Amino acid sequence: MKNAIIKRQSILLFIVCSFVFSGCLKEQKKPEQIKKIEDVSEKGEELSTRAVNDSTFTSSEEYKTEMDRFNAALMRKTSTMDENDKLLVYFESSLRMLKKYTDKEKQNRALTQNKKYMQITMQWGSKVQEYNQALKRLKLNENQKKKFDELNANFSTL
Repeated sequence: MKNAIIKRQSILLFIVCSFVFSGCLKEQKKPEQIKKIEDVSEKGEELSTRAVNDSTFTSSEEYKTEMDRFNAALMRKTSTMDENDKLLVYFESSLRMLKKYTDKEKQNRALTQNKKYMQITMQWGSKVQEYNQALKRLKLNENQKKKFDELNANFSTL
């Protein structure tokens, strides 16, 4: 049970990092806002790398505190979005993370032997499928439908 919670938190951490990088926010960012987002992204990358490499870190208080901060940041960033837009953001972020992991795998075939790495890659694949199926069932507006179709068609260019 504890491992499942840690895995979910790790996935959420990756989603937050991807979300920050993806530029999915509708409003324009001021230079100081961009700097803050970059700082959060760097911290997120550091935490996610550390979590993958050090399984004891994921059960530490520091990790839990940082995850709480990321959860709060994600909620703030998506609070003004409707549910369909939120799902599109999560779908895009999950696609980007899946792409990142599969690209690394293509560059370094030895990663296919790393169980932890492959498990995370499979989790991203599952998340992509989950969001894809949820979005297919929703009534998307024209812009949302266009974004959804673009994401499905352009995985290799993310």
